[in-house]
Amino acid sequence: EEMARYGVYCKNDVDLTRTLFDILSESFPKKELKVIDTTLKMFIEPELELDTALLEQHLADVKAKKEKLLEAAAADKDTLMSNDKFAELLKTLGVDPPTKISARTGKEAWAFAKTDEEFKALAAHPDPREQALVAARLGNKTTLEETRTQRFIDISKRGKLPVPIKYYAAHTGRWGGDDKINLQNLPSRGNYAGKLKSAIKPPEGHVIIDSDSSQIEARVLAWLAGQDDVVEQFRRGEDVYSIFASKIYKKEISKKNPIERHVGKTAVLALGFATGHKNLQHTLKTQPPGIEMSDEECKRIVDLYRQTNYKISALWQECDLALNHLVAWPSGNSEYAVGKH
Repeated sequence: EEMARYGVYCKNDVDLTRTLFDILSESFPKKELKVIDTTLKMFIEPELELDTALLEQHLADVKAKKEKLLEAAAADKDTLMSNDKFAELLKTLGVDPPTKISARTGKEAWAFAKTDEEFKALAAHPDPREQALVAARLGNKTTLEETRTQRFIDISKRGKLPVPIKYYAAHTGRWGGDDKINLQNLPSRGNYAGKLKSAIKPPEGHVIIDSDSSQIEARVLAWLAGQDDVVEQFRRGEDVYSIFASKIYKKEISKKNPIERHVGKTAVLALGFATGHKNLQHTLKTQPPGIEMSDEECKRIVDLYRQTNYKISALWQECDLALNHLVAWPSGNSEYAVGKH
C-alpha cells in the first residue's frame, strides 16, 4: 500500500514537471532543447569505449613516478608537515608558496590548509612534482592523475564510457564536469599529456576528433576591442605570440626560440584580461618551462602590452563603466553596447 501511494506521488511529480515544461518551453530557445537532448544522450546512451590495459599501465607508471619524485625531493614526513620546510621545498620547484592572513594572529602565514583555495589549486598543477607533494601534504594517497586514471579504469570494467557533463553549469552557459570526471579538461600538456585521451576509443567504423578553438580568447578580445592590427595579424595567419615576444626582447623571435615565445604567449593570453605584473611573474615561474623574471621586467612587459594594445586597455574602462551603469542606468539610454562591434 505504501509503495502504491509512493508510485502515485512520483507520477504526480512527473505530471507537474511536464506541465511546467509545457509552460516554460514556449519562451525557451528551441535550439537549446536540442543541446540539452544531446547532453543527456551522451550520458544515457554511451558509445565510447575505454582501453583498460592502457589505463592500468598508465596508472602503474604514474604511481612509480610519484614515488621517485617524492624520494628525489627528500619529502619525508618531517619535511611535509613542517610549514617552513614544506614552503622551502616548493620554492625549489619554482613555486611561490601561497600565503594568507592568519585569523588567529592577524599576521601573514602559509596557506597550506585543506580549505585554502590557492593550495588546493596546486594539486591540479601540470607539474607532477607539485601534484605529488601537495597530495602527500594533504594526506592523500593519490594524486589527481592517479584518481582520474583509476576512475577511468572503474568505468571501463563496467561498460562503455558515459560523458557526464552538466548543461549550463556556469553562468556563462558552458558545460561543467560531473560524476567525478570532467572530459572537458583532460591533460593536454605536461608529462601526462594525452595519456587519458588516448585511452578513449570510438565505436567500430568511427573516429574521434580532438578539437580546440585556436587562440579563441585572444582573437575574440582583439576583435571586440577593435584592436584591428592584432585582428589583421590573426587573419594573415601570423604568429601573434612571436610578434609580441619580439617587442619584449627587441629582436626577432620565432618558434625557434621556445622560451622567449612562451613569454610572449603568456603575456598575450594573460595581460589581455588586465593581469598585473605580480600574477604574470607567478604564472611564468610556476607554469612549465618555469621562467623567473624580476618585478621590474614584468612591470615593463605589462606596460608594453597596454601601450601596444591601447584599444584593449580602453575596453576594460568601457566594461568598468558598463558595470556602473548597471547599478545606476543613465537616463535616456535605451540600449547599451560594449566594444567596437
